[in-house]
Amino acid sequence: MSALTANAQVQGQVIKVLTYNIHHAENMNGKFDVQGIAAVILATNPDLVALQEVDSATLRISKADILKELADATGMYIYFGKAMDFDGGGYGNGVLSKYPIQQAQTLALPSKGKDGEPRSAAIVTVQLPGDSLLRFASAHLDHTEDPADRLAQIQLLLQQLQRSSVPLIIAGDLNALPSSKEITQLKAHFTDATEKLGPTGPQTSPPRNWIMCCSPEKAAGM
Repeated sequence: MSALTANAQVQGQVIKVLTYNIHHAENMNGKFDVQGIAAVILATNPDLVALQEVDSATLRISKADILKELADATGMYIYFGKAMDFDGGGYGNGVLSKYPIQQAQTLALPSKGKDGEPRSAAIVTVQLPGDSLLRFASAHLDHTEDPADRLAQIQLLLQQLQRSSVPLIIAGDLNALPSSKEITQLKAHFTDATEKLGPTGPQTSPPRNWIMCCSPEKAAGM
């Protein structure tokens, strides 16, 4: 599991974001541990959470509903964006929000590499205090060494998400080095809210930043 928090200022409001690859709720001891994830979220107290590697009612987690359990533990609103059918259930990305979710969609991302797997982005529009709107996307990009799929996935994200004037935050496991073409493309359109936080993965002595949280051009990274 890898987690990262960052703040972004959107329309005068500071939004605290947590992005967290939960590895289907399996902890470092190989045990199913939704309460451990909930404890991290509660301790961090974020406004929005982007989750990756989320199982929904799969056999390997005994048909549990991870997001519902997290909603019960945190009191947050939830959305599940399935990337693929898996082991009798679904597998993909999740969103938790302190704010009401007004709209939600799952964007399937292209995956053509021979060692790749289906990827998606879970995208929600939430209503902030004062009735302003914010879009928030939880994405998990291709993990292979070949950047072709990640570049294609980022291109589709940019094409789809820039069609609206509502401010947008993208968070997730991007599986890319900060100096890569993939991240450079994102930085051409977004402010990197985690630039000063350092590498985040793997969990011990991380050499690279696998997880980034980005704020839109209209927002200032904090």
